[in-house]
Amino acid sequence: MTNYYYNLLPKLIPFVFEKHYHNHFINIEWVLINGLASKKVVYVFRPDHSLDIIENAKITQTHWQHITTNFFSIQTEDGRQVVSLHYKDTDVLVINKKGTDDYAFFVDESSYKHSLNTKADLQKFLLDKYLKKAKTLIKEHQFYYIQNFEEHGPFTVTELSVRVKNKVTDVRCFVRDINESNYNNRIRIADLLKEL
Repeated sequence: MTNYYYNLLPKLIPFVFEKHYHNHFINIEWVLINGLASKKVVYVFRPDHSLDIIENAKITQTHWQHITTNFFSIQTEDGRQVVSLHYKDTDVLVINKKGTDDYAFFVDESSYKHSLNTKADLQKFLLDKYLKKAKTLIKEHQFYYIQNFEEHGPFTVTELSVRVKNKVTDVRCFVRDINESNYNNRIRIADLLKEL
């Protein structure tokens, strides 16, 4: 598994039946991304506890059962497996085989505009998802700026945009995050506005 996937692990949210079952688990086409470079495999958990595993238009039907909290049993060709379910976001499901470091990563294909058939599709999906999230974070976050040796703020990027538009603030002013103590990152208001 690549380091990118391992970096997700500390930030996982455990499956909560009441929260995830109906809207983020059942009848969703979960694309297995671990082996997407070589083949596409889709898992669909059904309300009747059947599990459809679709590979090359061939459907293998097996069974799953909710045991407790975020633990499930899944019947596979290797026998019954006890696994824990976690989410990175509502559209990224992570299944961990109990007592091991074996993780399977899945993406909800319906959350992407196109089919996830190749590694390139997956990379595009993750990039789009990251950029969307980054834009949202930047838009809501607050920054100070320095102009004429005087610090102003804090302001959101939207507020900075209005100040630039009204010619109250110069787009070339350096900004700092509210959690930083200096302007060493050399980021300008123009850099933030590009991200919107």
